[in-house]
Amino acid sequence: MFVLRNCPMGHKVINTTMSSPNIFSHDSQICQFCEKGQECNSESCEACSPCQAGYYKAAVSTDPCVACPANTYREETGAVDISNCVSCLAKSSTAGQGGQSSWSSCVCDINYYRIVADSATDACMGCPPGLTCDGSSTVQPVVANSIWLPDGAIFKLQSCPSGYYVFPNSLATLTAASAAQQQCEPCGKGEECTTASCVTCSPCQAGYYKAAVSRIRVWHVPPAPSERRWGQPTSACVRAVSSSRPHHLPQAKAADTRVRAMQSTISSPPTRD
Repeated sequence: MFVLRNCPMGHKVINTTMSSPNIFSHDSQICQFCEKGQECNSESCEACSPCQAGYYKAAVSTDPCVACPANTYREETGAVDISNCVSCLAKSSTAGQGGQSSWSSCVCDINYYRIVADSATDACMGCPPGLTCDGSSTVQPVVANSIWLPDGAIFKLQSCPSGYYVFPNSLATLTAASAAQQQCEPCGKGEECTTASCVTCSPCQAGYYKAAVSRIRVWHVPPAPSERRWGQPTSACVRAVSSSRPHHLPQAKAADTRVRAMQSTISSPPTRD
């Protein structure tokens, strides 16, 4: 009596009947194709094995299992169709790699980040203008010394350095949409924040002014040359300076000339013939 011991690649040994699956049947011996979701890649096969995680096989054949395409994954074994491969969430990918066996293979795109990565449903968050994001949980502030802290699944802008304020300025409760707008903005005209840690800007105090949305000093009334500090970085309001030498202003110079002329006329004695 001949007994079928093994089969070529892509087959499995059949030596029982469906009615008696545990009893050897000499007349039922045959090499049969591996089923959907199964394969045997050895030169000598007795049984087929389920496709490994990240792979599938959609037909009864001798073919091996096929890798799930890029930007998908499959965590269970024995997938029988490409539809069993799960797509990565929006704004994430497998970086061109196929045959992935875990949702964690889906990494966020550039300009996105993900703090919470506990399950397949944890989404990638949009990078706000105030951060530089590389797709991981590591981010870099655009404005140095701005403070960002995790708040659930998003980064929240806590404070900005001197001369800036937190924008948007009403972020007690953040949403994904509002979190994506966060950044440090320079204080506006007529406003300042001179502390090391700023959230909002305050109006210039009486006797001071700020003429530009900028961190560069802009004089509203030019001071005397010895008092000028053009281009000096500042985030503060500037004291309104009254020059001790009015001839620096054209209007003041003209007025001074007229006053001197009048004084000369009044004080000069009449001439005698």
